[in-house]
Amino acid sequence: MMQVTAQLQQQKAQLHILRDLVDSMLCEDIFELWSKSRLEQTPTATILHYQQAAQTLSIPVYLSGLNTYRLASDTVVLHSKTAQHIADAVTLWQALVSMNAARCDNLNVQRFAEGLMTAEQQLADQLTHLTLADNTFIQAEQLASLKDRPFHPLAKEKRGLSETDYKRYQAEYCQSFALQTVAIHRDYLIAGDVAEEAALMETLGLTDIQVKQLLREHEVTAADYMVFPVHPWQWEHIIRPMFQGELATGVIVPLNYKFGNYVSSSSIRSLIDVQDPFHHLKVPFAMQSLGALRLTPTRYLLNGEKAEGLLRQVIAQDKNLADTVTLCNERQWWSFMQADGDIFADKIGHLTAQLRSYPESVMADHTQLVSMAALAVHDTKLYALIIDKPVKEITQDDVLALFDDIVAHFIQTVMTFMQYGVLPEVHGQNVLLSFQEGHVQQCVLRDHDTVRIYPPLMQANDINIPEYTISQNSPNTLINDDLATFFTYFQTLGVSVNLYAIVDALHHTFNIKEAQLMTRIKHAMKQQVETLNFAPDTKQQITTLLFTADTWPFKRILLPLLQQQGSGGGSMPSSIGTIANPMKRYD
Repeated sequence: MMQVTAQLQQQKAQLHILRDLVDSMLCEDIFELWSKSRLEQTPTATILHYQQAAQTLSIPVYLSGLNTYRLASDTVVLHSKTAQHIADAVTLWQALVSMNAARCDNLNVQRFAEGLMTAEQQLADQLTHLTLADNTFIQAEQLASLKDRPFHPLAKEKRGLSETDYKRYQAEYCQSFALQTVAIHRDYLIAGDVAEEAALMETLGLTDIQVKQLLREHEVTAADYMVFPVHPWQWEHIIRPMFQGELATGVIVPLNYKFGNYVSSSSIRSLIDVQDPFHHLKVPFAMQSLGALRLTPTRYLLNGEKAEGLLRQVIAQDKNLADTVTLCNERQWWSFMQADGDIFADKIGHLTAQLRSYPESVMADHTQLVSMAALAVHDTKLYALIIDKPVKEITQDDVLALFDDIVAHFIQTVMTFMQYGVLPEVHGQNVLLSFQEGHVQQCVLRDHDTVRIYPPLMQANDINIPEYTISQNSPNTLINDDLATFFTYFQTLGVSVNLYAIVDALHHTFNIKEAQLMTRIKHAMKQQVETLNFAPDTKQQITTLLFTADTWPFKRILLPLLQQQGSGGGSMPSSIGTIANPMKRYD
């Protein structure tokens, strides 16, 4: 039976990766897969035929809610002169590379193929061995991790992890573990403005007396050194080899002390205390995911503290936000700092710690707290929990009512912030919703290090502009000089990734038409644009950007990854392209 289940999950994983690959390649038009295909309309199907040399790919498609073509079935056929084959993701990719060999010299095509194979294997194993925790919040984090970044075919590839590491540290397996500790000389530490060392020591399970005793056992003192948490994988694979000089000179001292019982959240860096699930410890875990090292750049912690203060200022000024949104407290953080004081150095981002505490309101009885990423999983369990009905008794009207509630709260929250020139992080992993009796009670925001701003609207509303720490060597996405760029992040991350991933899930699990769901998103956006206190000229510009412009922005994810050189640092490679405006279809 187990073997049959594993085979079924392998097939499911292969289809999932194939869909994400085809969908993203069509959207980005990689190798002109869309623009150079011949469109055939049959009585029962729409098929794209892509021909190069002696080979042809036949791809059944449908026009999605985002006005882009997506794979419509589980079969892509590769034709050659002598035969035809059903293609999985790896075969499809290899065929496209072969058909476009002259154009692949500067693309990491082999690494991409390896990533597809790894993603298939890891997703199949996760589906087979998914072990849901008893706590509903941890369950939701596991489901969000299972979904990972929507529509990215390599999302399940975690480069640098062994099979054992993957099963130990990926949220789906629900394996708990303890953390390592080191002592860092205080001359090499910086901290947030309100960071309390006592709070960190309490998280580490150490009293003042125990701290002094532990450090004395290692021949250093509490006056000169601070006890610091380290992820066990990070200690073994990053700290020991990368910080050899600091270890040799005693700037960093390994400690014979482990603490805690943690499981990974959906972000894999933020760790959940099994005994206290609403208090997290975020530490770097620098394997590569989505083309980025999962370190925690120190400037992100610094900017996150400033951004959280900004969000709190806006909430205090707006009664609607005060009633409907709340924030995780992430202002307590610490970081190793090199002697040169370079806040932009990647190395220091490998040795940081941040405490995250959730608002008390989400801990009330009969409350479910879930990230929007978890709602995008093609699984009915979470919806049954929220709606409080067995899956077989859930009607489409139940689902549509819940979807309307989710969309209304999300768009009202985000666009109210934008009215003040402030845009929180809006992708599904970092916007959480608390539910009671099947209704949204609050939006809960976390991970404040990419709160984007548009200074003209901030100044018009007397909102203080934060002094973000921004590197001159990387693109600035935090401070936006024009309204269109500011709205781009709402349109791409908020709608085309976050909300559309939920649309996709409801379409496949409850058989609701994408057009029906996208219409509801458009109506919610129109209502907010009409209701909120934007100046008339700003309101007209927003109306054009969202509803009447011919195109919308979208985030390219494959081409930047294929073009990436080296490890890519701590940011996921991406760029902005355009698609036909999806909102022009829904009236």
